[in-house]
Amino acid sequence: SNHPSPEGAQQSNATIIEPRPQHTLWVSFESAIWYDIRTALGGETLAFKVRKSEMLMKIFLYGEEILRQKASPVEEIDDGVRGLIRNMAETMRHGGGIGLAAPQVGESRRIIIAEVPEGQKRLVALVNPRMVESEGSSDYDEGCLSIPGISVKVTRAAEVVVEGTTPEGKEIKKTYSGLLARVIQHEIDHLDGILFVDRLGILGKSMLSLKLRGIAKANRK
Repeated sequence: SNHPSPEGAQQSNATIIEPRPQHTLWVSFESAIWYDIRTALGGETLAFKVRKSEMLMKIFLYGEEILRQKASPVEEIDDGVRGLIRNMAETMRHGGGIGLAAPQVGESRRIIIAEVPEGQKRLVALVNPRMVESEGSSDYDEGCLSIPGISVKVTRAAEVVVEGTTPEGKEIKKTYSGLLARVIQHEIDHLDGILFVDRLGILGKSMLSLKLRGIAKANRK
């Protein structure tokens, strides 16, 4: 044939085979980790999987308005929410943190994650978490990815009972203790616009005021 081959056409014995118009390429989010990409060619379905790379997100620092807002409840747990949780986990680990709340990455939604180096290290992710019971008292040094360079002793409940929803949409009610209980309380505070420095006494706040002003000022530049 003297005709030029169209893009994507196959040539065999000088006969041009036009690509079928129903050829499709689509992406479906079938699991939290993998993209399942399928392409149908000539009636055949070929399936293969590609690793999705998580994305590092900007961490909002002390002085940003979003850190003082009450976050909105999540109405539906969909692939967008699960993707956000994956990106939050990647961002938290990259920053060397052990907990993160969605407002800290610019998303005013009631989502938290925690991953502490105690026992079996695994990611805890909760959507719309609510602390329904607390017991005991514990003092421990706390820091925050949104308030870099500051670590102070904060008093919190030693044990908490928390209700919430998993990224898979399962309603749960669990008891947390130790460092994990502390991190979860810290992150739930973020959802209500409360920072750990707010829980200090007058003297503690006044001692940190200069540093906090410095973080806010540097962040405005």
